[in-house]
Amino acid sequence: MPVTVFMRWTTTGIKIKNEGFPGGGGKRRATELVKREFGLGASGVMGWVGGVLSYRHSFHAGNFADVLKHIVLVELLAYQGRKDKGFTYIDTHAGAGRFDLNSEHATKLDEWRQGVGRLSREDWPELDRYFAVLDAVNPQGGLSVYPGSPAIAQQLLREQDRGVLFELHPRDFELLDESLEGDGRFVTRKSDGFSGLISALPPPSRRAVVLMDPPYEVKVDYETVVETLIAA
Repeated sequence: MPVTVFMRWTTTGIKIKNEGFPGGGGKRRATELVKREFGLGASGVMGWVGGVLSYRHSFHAGNFADVLKHIVLVELLAYQGRKDKGFTYIDTHAGAGRFDLNSEHATKLDEWRQGVGRLSREDWPELDRYFAVLDAVNPQGGLSVYPGSPAIAQQLLREQDRGVLFELHPRDFELLDESLEGDGRFVTRKSDGFSGLISALPPPSRRAVVLMDPPYEVKVDYETVVETLIAA
């Protein structure tokens, strides 16, 4: 039975519509077909060569979700560092590394003002490690740069620790690579983080912290996160 899969470019990536799969689940099956035919990784059609990767975290850096995620990450990395033996930090969707809160992107939504902008040391002394990271990426004082997860790891990983960072967005990958230039603890890979995680496990150290936080532009990412976690 012929199967027709329509793909069109939009500002949010490739939109897929299926008109030919019988028995339900057409859009998901169409997506899987496109991934298979074009040799895509598990992150879905957004990884299509030449495709549109629209999500830029620079619009959202430092928002309430970042604050929660990064406070937890800081504590996890600090906990792993309590043992002398090294560990590996793996970030499946690393982003640009760090973000200028005065940039055109950040000021368009100013989400950071309702996130990290509302925190103070006086009110939250128990978050001293998190504030120490903020200080480290803002040596001139104040808060003009927000650290993404790679910059947080860069502050907390020791000489014996290693980082493996995945990012598909071409420009964000360039920024990520630049932000870590010369830091031999880190390896950056412009490839699918879901499949990359599987290939990176188990790490040589046999100890790891994994951060898996895709942008969920492709709805199948919700399922892929669970599938990848199970496979890992």
